[in-house]
Amino acid sequence: MDNLTIGFVGDLKFGRTVNSLMKLLSHFSGITFYCISHPRLSAATELIAFLRNKGHKVIETEALKDVLPELDVLYMTRVQKERFETEKEYLEVRDHILLNSETLRGNKPSLSVLHPLPRVNEISPELDSHPSAHFFEQAKFGLFVRMALISELLGCG
Repeated sequence: MDNLTIGFVGDLKFGRTVNSLMKLLSHFSGITFYCISHPRLSAATELIAFLRNKGHKVIETEALKDVLPELDVLYMTRVQKERFETEKEYLEVRDHILLNSETLRGNKPSLSVLHPLPRVNEISPELDSHPSAHFFEQAKFGLFVRMALISELLGCG
C-alpha cells in the first residue's frame, strides 16, 4: 500500500467512503492523493491539511484526463442527489466527470478502478468488463467482510 498514487473522483465533500478511505490510507507511506472533483464538491480543507500534515502529497484538480496516466488506483464515487437543495444544483455538478472507454485511454495497464457502488452514470456500463474495472470484486469482498464482522459480533465465528 505504500507509495501509491490514488485518484479520488466525484463527491469528495460529502462522500463518506472517500473521506474514510483517505484517512485510512494516511497511515501508509508516500501516498499521493489526487482529489478530482467539481469545485463545489472538493474535499474539506481540514482533510487536505490532515493528509499533508501526515507527509502526503495532495493535488486538487478538476481534470481526470490530465492525471489519469499517473494513477495506480482510481476511486470513483457518485454525486448523490439528496445532498443538494435543488435539482438544478445537482444537475450542474452530476456529469462533471464521467468515466468511459475514451476517458481510460492512456491509463497504466495496472490501474485499478474502484467504486463503492451503486453507480448512477459516472462509470459507463461499457467498462464493466474492462481489465482495470474491479468495482464488482470490491463489492463482493465487502460483503464477505461484513458477513465476517456480523458473525464475530454475534459470537458465531
